[in-house]
Amino acid sequence: MQDTSPDPTDVSLRQIIDGSLAFIGLLAIDGTLLEANALALQAGGLQREDVIGRKFWDCYWWSYDDEVRRNLQAALERARQGEIVRYDVQVRMAGGQLMWIDFQIVPRRDETGRITHLIPSGLDLTARKLAEAELRASEQKFRGIFDNANSGVALVSLDGGWLEVNDRLCELLGYSRDQLTAKTFQDITHPDDLQGDLDLVTRLIAGDIDSYKFDKRYLRGDGSILWAALTVALQKDTAGRPLHFISIVSDITDRISAQQHQVLLMSELAHRLKNQLSIIQAIARQSASGMSSVDEFQDKLYGRLSALAASVDLLVNRQWDTLDLNELVAKTLAPFPRRVIAAGDHVTISGDVAEILALAFHELATNATKYGAWSRPEGSVTLRWSTHNGQILIEWIEENGPEVLPPARNGFGRTIIETIAAKKLRGTAKVKYDPAGLQWQLSFPSVFTTEVHA
Repeated sequence: MQDTSPDPTDVSLRQIIDGSLAFIGLLAIDGTLLEANALALQAGGLQREDVIGRKFWDCYWWSYDDEVRRNLQAALERARQGEIVRYDVQVRMAGGQLMWIDFQIVPRRDETGRITHLIPSGLDLTARKLAEAELRASEQKFRGIFDNANSGVALVSLDGGWLEVNDRLCELLGYSRDQLTAKTFQDITHPDDLQGDLDLVTRLIAGDIDSYKFDKRYLRGDGSILWAALTVALQKDTAGRPLHFISIVSDITDRISAQQHQVLLMSELAHRLKNQLSIIQAIARQSASGMSSVDEFQDKLYGRLSALAASVDLLVNRQWDTLDLNELVAKTLAPFPRRVIAAGDHVTISGDVAEILALAFHELATNATKYGAWSRPEGSVTLRWSTHNGQILIEWIEENGPEVLPPARNGFGRTIIETIAAKKLRGTAKVKYDPAGLQWQLSFPSVFTTEVHA
């Protein structure tokens, strides 16, 4: 077996390593610890016999953690291949305390270039690590304040230049950091809000106020508008002289949009209430025409108002926006006991269109129940709609009902399906009183819809 101990003729390795300010050892090629200097032993609270002759990774310094041991074994293997390995690691010292060291393993070669030993060494990094930790804590504290997750923060010069800006502010305003710091706040303030902002700045510098809040519009980099709540305070030096502004910018676009939408809804509600009253008056007047009794009048009026209410119901749920034609069909025809076979393209309609179609569907369904296909068990109704060449085509087809005859008089229901719906939608309506079943077609421009998908 080859002797792996140092040559006694060499300069005393013991004297060299014991006088060093670094932790130094000597390992056999298989990782057995042959020598450790006094500093390494003292720092670990160890005697030579505690560690000499043991595998380095099993020694007290390393054995506190399996991952630390595995990393050391991997580093030794790399060093055995001739690589100088260096990394920061925590080792265990006296009393179980962990110390950061700058750890290095250097292969030792003989005169033929063969690696005979490995030399581990380490320098105490405690002071450096503490300084780094304190610096990181200080930076994190500053960044935690400056880079507010929900707001943009900036230091602004007295003349309006952006001195320092956080990422959130760049995101809100739509500029890169370099682009923004090349501008002033005046450059990107909406003209209608600029003077109000400048008046407050003047009062702040003069000492009339300690800070101010101001809702304003910024001109974003892409040309869009950002509504923001601006809070500004003045930073002064120890002598009380103004240094710069501290500005916090919070996005209130959603709040402003909600307020504007509320105003729009109230305006739309007022408009629709007037329209509804006009429609109700017309329905009541037309429903009364030709009625033989109060009960008959009430039935007619109730049914038609219910159809109108169904469309209003859906619009309210959509905040007076738009609704799907399929939803309108389902809601309007829900009170009728016989199910309609309904299908068609995806068509989104406005509130005005919904009111007209709801009345038309109600009249068709009422007639089908009393006189048409639904008056017989075997009767059926198909309601379908499609889009073609900029037109919306709606078809109501009845089958297997009694023989259909044209009505003897021109009532309000007939007027709705034959005239009013087409007129309101600038389209055409066709009614065919086919003995096999009533057929109704309504065609109108898709301009009266908001979205169409085949």
